[in-house]
Amino acid sequence: MWLGCLFGAEALAYALFRLPTDLGFDANAFGDRGDFLSISYLVAHGSRPAIDFGYHWGVAPILLAQLWFALFGATPQANEGIMVVCALLVAIGIARMAAALRLGTLGIVLLVVALPFAFPTFTLTYALEAALLSNALAEQAAERRSIALVLTTASCFVNPSMAYLYGLVLLLGLLWESRRPHDDRGSLDDAAGSSIDWPNVSRTVTPAAITGAVLILILSAVYGPLALAKTILPLAGMAAHHNQASGFFRGVGRDFWYQPHLGLPYYLFSVVGFWIAATLWLIVAGVQAGRRLLSAPRASDITTDEFVLTCAILHVTFVTVFFGSEVSWRYYCYILVMGVAATSIRDPQSARIAGLLAVMALLGNVSHFAQIAGQWRTTAPSPVTAGMWASSEEVRDWEQAQRAIDGHRALLLTAMGWGPLLSARFEPPFANHFTPGELMPGQLARLMRQIDGAQRIVVVISSGFGNMLVWWPDIQRALDGHELLWKGKSFAVYGARSRHTP
Repeated sequence: MWLGCLFGAEALAYALFRLPTDLGFDANAFGDRGDFLSISYLVAHGSRPAIDFGYHWGVAPILLAQLWFALFGATPQANEGIMVVCALLVAIGIARMAAALRLGTLGIVLLVVALPFAFPTFTLTYALEAALLSNALAEQAAERRSIALVLTTASCFVNPSMAYLYGLVLLLGLLWESRRPHDDRGSLDDAAGSSIDWPNVSRTVTPAAITGAVLILILSAVYGPLALAKTILPLAGMAAHHNQASGFFRGVGRDFWYQPHLGLPYYLFSVVGFWIAATLWLIVAGVQAGRRLLSAPRASDITTDEFVLTCAILHVTFVTVFFGSEVSWRYYCYILVMGVAATSIRDPQSARIAGLLAVMALLGNVSHFAQIAGQWRTTAPSPVTAGMWASSEEVRDWEQAQRAIDGHRALLLTAMGWGPLLSARFEPPFANHFTPGELMPGQLARLMRQIDGAQRIVVVISSGFGNMLVWWPDIQRALDGHELLWKGKSFAVYGARSRHTP
């Protein structure tokens, strides 16, 4: 209970500290923080996810977002509220894991200082997935595999990627456990001829099967069987991952860890140093745990070793398969944090390594906290930006862009976010993301037709995620045929198409 209160209080304090970031104008209006405000609008106006607009996550977060916004309003502040609830659930899951494994002082200290890394802060998809999977891991640590499977099954309808792998690991562990002698004597080889306790397997997986069936019925009824079928498998996500040149060892993801020009301070005083060291240690600890489980299970702390091995498998798969851009390290960092904390109780050497990682995590928070502290000094909520935090320069830019529209109906070009819904003067969105691999066939051509006929066009030109010109050079060439009315640091406004443009 006290661990839950401690971690919950830390989660709330961290959410409050992050307000300038999480309620930032750029992050919500032109970034993926505003995704579900845009998605909820599209669905409410008859568009179907993965059919009428590109969408490669599960549809369960859409249903949750619609219910939440119906209760509290479709605003960035309401969106922040549901993200905080998910963060609290992650904190509770981590606390329950620590209690179930009876972590010592060093393990608890590591969790306290690394907890800020454990909260996915981008979209509801990853926040809800983290809430489910962190508590599933806690249930596994408490040897309640049936509940862990229920939570993992639900997560398949949130983000069809890690949950499938974790579900497979849980099922393999269940089968392995069902073949072990009941008196715990002998090695795995001694149990090789024993039969599987299928009644126990059936009792364990039945609640998960019922959960899956109920969710299939509900989500099919709300969004249609075709939308559910297109989002229950990770095929669209894999395509988007490929088209956006994502990956840990190549592409945009490599920028997370390969920054030789920044020198040693970058690795010491940011999350990168802790993340790399914790990853290497979790791999070593996972291999050791696997060897103990396979060769001498009676000499192994089975619950802890299985937990560490599970976290190692999930994290290594994330790094090698699921890793996207340089910011995606945060998606599953809670698995890394929970895994390395669990290693702290194996032996004195492991405890010392956990203590060293705690120091690295503390140092790793320096640049992150300094950046947010700088936002407290340089940004503030403004009525001009619908109560979201922005710098005075960005507020002036946005005001001037509104004046340049001069009462006309305008098209807002942003790669993501809910910016088109900020004003009734903007054309409503017909897609959520305008990035490679996430547009439906014909949607880019539809956007080009809108550009061709628009009287006013507001374009995001800052270096953030909203700048679609990075992805689509053809749009810039189309804009060259329009009169440039005004250009600032973050936005540019174009007029009608020039009559002399062919």
